[in-house]
Amino acid sequence: MEEETTLLAQVPLFAALKSAHLAQLAGKLTLWNYELGTTIFNRDDRGSMLYIVRNGQVKISAPSPEGEEVILAIMTDGDFFGELSILDLKPRSATATAMETTSAYTLDREDFLDVVRTEPDLAIEILAALSERLRRTNLLLEDAFFLDLPTRLVKRLLELVKRHGLETDRGLKIDMRLTQHDLANVVGASRKSVKRLLGDLQDQELIFIDKNNIYILRLDELRQIALEGLIQRPIRRYERGREENALLVLLFGLGVLIFVLGLATGLLTIALGFVGWVATWVIAFALWAYWGTRKSEDAIDYEPE
Repeated sequence: MEEETTLLAQVPLFAALKSAHLAQLAGKLTLWNYELGTTIFNRDDRGSMLYIVRNGQVKISAPSPEGEEVILAIMTDGDFFGELSILDLKPRSATATAMETTSAYTLDREDFLDVVRTEPDLAIEILAALSERLRRTNLLLEDAFFLDLPTRLVKRLLELVKRHGLETDRGLKIDMRLTQHDLANVVGASRKSVKRLLGDLQDQELIFIDKNNIYILRLDELRQIALEGLIQRPIRRYERGREENALLVLLFGLGVLIFVLGLATGLLTIALGFVGWVATWVIAFALWAYWGTRKSEDAIDYEPE
């Protein structure tokens, strides 16, 4: 029970409790083990237990209206979740899933409330924890409405390295299991968009990616991007090929031919010949402008698809 007591003392929610109450709670914890991909509970499930991560990684997610998954939070060692349902006994507001092999302690609602009734400081800690998570939710909503995807992604990377940063020879490593698909769900975008944006950040030597490991190379510059909402990314233009240039020449030539034949043969009036000439040139010019300015496939916008 010493391990459980030590863990509880490190959880912000219980840090203010006296040793006797920590020991009391520790004796009521139940340990559960979850394999990668195991659903701990689903959204709308009835819930009466608080979860505390012993070791591992758990994502708290909710489905988007389009049927995609949005990751609201990622819990690691010492984090707790499921507190809302043990307070109001309403269905779970999100789904919890193990992102790797995970072990977590559970605390039953009645055991939790017994301590709350005898230790008023715990109630204050609960309010503080709920307030912090509400503030984070408000921040995520503001970011979703007011920031573009590159800035949102940089902010999330900074948050992750702040909580899970590990000094290495390569730079600050985000020391957690995080795939590009997971990261896309965190910022609410497609995996393809996030992959391309990560590639641009790596091209600028702001980060380094090794498989699923992300290293932060220039922390101060990323912070500046997060503050200013600015990121430079290369825009590669599409170049017209021979076939397209040949078609343009043909269209321009056709316009001239229509006008000249109309005048030479008398088959067309000057007005009709002029209209045909102008029409073909307008079409040719529109195609020329489109082909000359259209972005390449490698430079699509980094927005949800």
